[in-house]
Amino acid sequence: MPSDFSKKAAVLFSIFFVVAILAWKTNVSLLYFLAIFFFLFIIGNLLFLLVQEHIGKIEVHRKIINTALEDETLDVEIDIRNRSFLPKYYLLLEDLFSASFGQARYKRQLLAQIKAKQKINTAYKGRCFKRGLYRIGPISVIFSDLLGIFFRSKTYPVYSQLIVYPKIFNIQRFPSLVKGNISSMGVGTRRVSGDDFEFFGVREYRLGDPLKKIHWRTTARLGFLAVKEYEQYAAYNVSIVLDLNKSSNIGFGKETTLEYAIKIAASCAKYLIEKGVLVQFVAHGQEPVIFPFNKGGFHLQEILKFLATAEAEGHVSLSELLTVNSEFIPTYSTVVLIMNDNDSEALGHIAELRAKNISVIPIFLLTSTFLRSDNPEIVKSRKINLLKELRVDGFFISQGDILEDKFSEAVK
Repeated sequence: MPSDFSKKAAVLFSIFFVVAILAWKTNVSLLYFLAIFFFLFIIGNLLFLLVQEHIGKIEVHRKIINTALEDETLDVEIDIRNRSFLPKYYLLLEDLFSASFGQARYKRQLLAQIKAKQKINTAYKGRCFKRGLYRIGPISVIFSDLLGIFFRSKTYPVYSQLIVYPKIFNIQRFPSLVKGNISSMGVGTRRVSGDDFEFFGVREYRLGDPLKKIHWRTTARLGFLAVKEYEQYAAYNVSIVLDLNKSSNIGFGKETTLEYAIKIAASCAKYLIEKGVLVQFVAHGQEPVIFPFNKGGFHLQEILKFLATAEAEGHVSLSELLTVNSEFIPTYSTVVLIMNDNDSEALGHIAELRAKNISVIPIFLLTSTFLRSDNPEIVKSRKINLLKELRVDGFFISQGDILEDKFSEAVK
């Protein structure tokens, strides 16, 4: 395997050949001496390089967490151990942090020396540019001679999997989840003499109560039959519906309707689940996706994991998605509908859902602003027309909006 030549190496070889040719042509002793000097210098550096690379073993390991959020900066540690009985000089470590963008993916660090049998810990910071599933690695070790003239690179198949979840913003305000005046969100309760519910207390036995619920210790103490009373949870149900139709994705780079919609879906899911709400997630990319009503950290993690890699690759419109999944959306529940403002077919479903006693919270992505050809007056007019047409409160999101600010304002 040939050595990697630097510019210094090219200059050195050029000088050697020029001096050698001049010595041969002129037969001048000094030039012969210089030619031999350059020859031995080159051979000595190459031998040193080969010893650095082949004598003894270098081991490298990476330490990194396996989950992160978009735009988060991670600390990555690399351990390098010199198994040789000889020291190693001027090693350049290069790790491919694929979650970054462009040249920022290549993380390089120069190690002046690693003593014999020594282990060195080094670290770097990597910014997660965009959501997704990444394979971090490999790690390359570049060996050089003492003067940095010749180089040899060796690649170590050290890989780590990193899943980058979409960026999540804080939500300060959110519409009521059901029709009518609801003073609080999340879990309401009602007392029952039930089965697998949380223990609430005891009360006097009533005709019809199952005998297995009798609390015998209390009965003996009070002198009358007492039964265990439980507390059953009655949670509000919210379905988050995301449009993954290929034709619905508008914009460029990270400033697309899809990227905004995914950030909104992730943030809404986190907010609602932390409030104790039962959340269902519905989408259709290349395949139909539905996460049934559930709550808790594991349920949120499953939704975020899907959103980390979701792409607008589907051919099912939002209108079709709502039609196909209508049986899974119960009455007296809420639908968070993330959609483009120009999707007239999906707009018609809002009235249909409301007619079924399903509350709808539409989140409109103003498509004209993602085309970089928006007119403020046209956008304002579009908002007014939608509000009049639907007679429903909603959010209006433009390209460039700070999403946390939009969800901190009162819903309009």
